[in-house]
Amino acid sequence: MKRGQLLGIPFIYIIALVIAALILIFGIRLVFQLQDTASSVEVNNFVNNLRSETEKYSFLDSGSSKELNINLPSKVKQVCFKQTDINLNSLTQQEKSFMNSDNSNVFIIPLDSYTNTKFKIDNLIKPSGDPNNILCLNNPSNFIIESQSDYIKINP
Repeated sequence: MKRGQLLGIPFIYIIALVIAALILIFGIRLVFQLQDTASSVEVNNFVNNLRSETEKYSFLDSGSSKELNINLPSKVKQVCFKQTDINLNSLTQQEKSFMNSDNSNVFIIPLDSYTNTKFKIDNLIKPSGDPNNILCLNNPSNFIIESQSDYIKINP
């Protein structure tokens, strides 16, 4: 080898190391994005399952019930249900803005955990009696959906 060729070899190794590091960084970032997507899909599957069970039980006799479980990713702390005709007088200003944002009645807490954390499920109502008309269930836990005459009741 000539003298000039010997001086060029370290530069080839440095370029190869930089390219390998970039590939490794890109791969790790892609794995984390895939994990976030998978947990988002898991939340959406829970909501779709709840929606289909609610539709199915809305056609059954009053008193028909089924136990469902909340087993979502660890980013989800609670799942909250609100009655559509909520009494806003007993809520704090932050809760009012949270609940008045749209016509949703199922919320994934914390709200910033995923892109979509607010869902609308027809015929779903929380049991009356709570002055706030909000029911929050921890993750993981179980709850019961019960068919009533014109709505589906959530029992913790």
